[in-house]
Amino acid sequence: MDLTTIDTPTMEDLHALLAEEATPCISCYTHMARLGRETRQNSIRLKNLHTAAEERLVERGMRPEAVRRLLQPMEQLIEDTEFLQHQNDGLAIFLSPDAMHTFRLPLELDELLVVGNRFHIKPMLPMFTINGRFYILTLSQNNVRLFCASRSSIDEIALPEDMPTSLEEALALDDDPEPLHKHREVQHGPLTSTYHGQIETRESIILQRYFLEVDRGIQEVLHNEKAPLILAGTENLLPHYHTRNNYPHLIEQAVMGNLDHLKAHEVHAQAWEVMDAYFQDMLEAALDRYIEAKGSNQSSSDLRTIVPAAIYGRVDTLFVTVDRQQWGKFDTTTNNMEIHAEPEDDDVDLLDEAAAHTLLNSGTVYALPLEFLPDGSTIAAIFRYVVEGEENT
Repeated sequence: MDLTTIDTPTMEDLHALLAEEATPCISCYTHMARLGRETRQNSIRLKNLHTAAEERLVERGMRPEAVRRLLQPMEQLIEDTEFLQHQNDGLAIFLSPDAMHTFRLPLELDELLVVGNRFHIKPMLPMFTINGRFYILTLSQNNVRLFCASRSSIDEIALPEDMPTSLEEALALDDDPEPLHKHREVQHGPLTSTYHGQIETRESIILQRYFLEVDRGIQEVLHNEKAPLILAGTENLLPHYHTRNNYPHLIEQAVMGNLDHLKAHEVHAQAWEVMDAYFQDMLEAALDRYIEAKGSNQSSSDLRTIVPAAIYGRVDTLFVTVDRQQWGKFDTTTNNMEIHAEPEDDDVDLLDEAAAHTLLNSGTVYALPLEFLPDGSTIAAIFRYVVEGEENT
């Protein structure tokens, strides 16, 4: 069995979890202590989840010996003192007969255990939705750093080894010791520059190459991501990077100044001042779009309408609460939906189902506390198109 521990889940990780075919799929979420004596409680929390999972699997008809084999990797985590003492605010564990994945998350998670035919991902959604996560790229001639951040956390991300992280490293990659003269064309990947009537030093051309190589490295790391990227750097450098950038979710707002000397939490504090306003503007704009769409049958807050629309790729924007579950089933062969007050065998959280398929079909998801949902519902959606004869609800 493969065991992976990841602190910053990506869209690739999400796709892999949702593509898991081996069953049963066990999804565990819990709060974890990060410091001091309270970390001793982490083992107890995992033991409680392990016991609950064991009971749930036996109830589903699984033999005790098979249950013990399936849960053995979780038992190993309970005994792993180093793992338990190095945690974030929340822990997610996904266990199937083929693999176990653990994610230490910067989220305050309530304890939750779901056993079903696929992994339950909704409590992790704030890490993937547009209002939950962002990236910070700090740029200077002496250093490049990439961070993944949320409202309450920041983690530095390792950059590709072959990517220059300073102008000096970029210069070392160039073996042309002579200045580049007028009318000489220099090609670096997609960029062709012609210089007329002046001498361009090798350093100025290397600066262009530097940012091209940085952009290539960022593309390698973020190639499947949709989270916004904010730049931090000096006023003379940021416009140059903007012209080389190919990440489609780079925002216009930036943090100005050289942040080389700042620690991660100090970078986060400056970036969050900008991102907080950015996220609020995005959410308000999306909610305004929802209200405008109500008059054209292009929005709904009806679960029975939204779940099949999400599965079939019709949902453009989804608002879903992270505070509740709605158990039931949707049969794609008959388009029949069952909704249950309590989970039954093979039930899924239909809110989770809608959110997962919206993300997989390149839609936008806002995972919000219940009080921020429009129409007082647990779910609401804006559709990409309207099916003829469908009523707005």
